[in-house]
Amino acid sequence: MAVSLRTDTSGPAYRGRFYIGGLRPAAIDTNGSLTGSIRTEVLNKTNDLITDLKNPAGVNMPMVTVSRFQTSGGVTVPRVPVMTADVLNSVVDEHPDTQRRRGIR
Repeated sequence: MAVSLRTDTSGPAYRGRFYIGGLRPAAIDTNGSLTGSIRTEVLNKTNDLITDLKNPAGVNMPMVTVSRFQTSGGVTVPRVPVMTADVLNSVVDEHPDTQRRRGIR
């Protein structure tokens, strides 16, 4: 299952995600989709974590996305300085996801 992280800035450099593996069989319905109850539970817990981390009375350490590279004219180069964007909420869709390795940059 992939949990997508959303910020107030558009574009792929400002989106994040993390994966949750090892789901129990009951988390998948007969159509091969994630059940509404598991999606709701993960979404609620993730949004609670986002809120708790940015609470000034608590941890005060907002969750952010980090963009370390940018592409210009078809060439990928390091972004200096790196760009961050505060995560505002999360999204979980109904489709199980697969985490795969990306090529080394």
